[in-house]
Amino acid sequence: MGHSTLKEYRLQKKEKLQKIYDLTVRQGRCIQEKAMEELHDLLAERQALMEEIDAIDKEFQVIGSADNRTANDVGEFQDLLMHIIKLDEQNRNHLNQEFSSIKRRVADIRAGKRARNSYYPSRSANAGYFIDRKN
Repeated sequence: MGHSTLKEYRLQKKEKLQKIYDLTVRQGRCIQEKAMEELHDLLAERQALMEEIDAIDKEFQVIGSADNRTANDVGEFQDLLMHIIKLDEQNRNHLNQEFSSIKRRVADIRAGKRARNSYYPSRSANAGYFIDRKN
């Protein structure tokens, strides 16, 4: 039972890591297409998968499988993790660039608003003129 369970855990972890990789690729596309709502959903899905992997890792420890893992399993997980990390760094860089661009646009809008207000100051509602027609 223990051996097949370990195999199942390894397979589950590999499948979940592959799903995380696929989600990371999709996240990159969402960033490029500026589909932020979809990106948010993908991030939530990825977080859930990461929590599932943590649970699998805890089960590995409970069963005592750390000694039973083969070098091939660890290497395969490590390779996939390295690809995920590389893609994640690229996605983070693209998000930082997008965020910087948005900050510049907001600063430009504020500067334009200040310039407009200096040339065309708004009149307050209390600055009205009244004519008293009482005799």
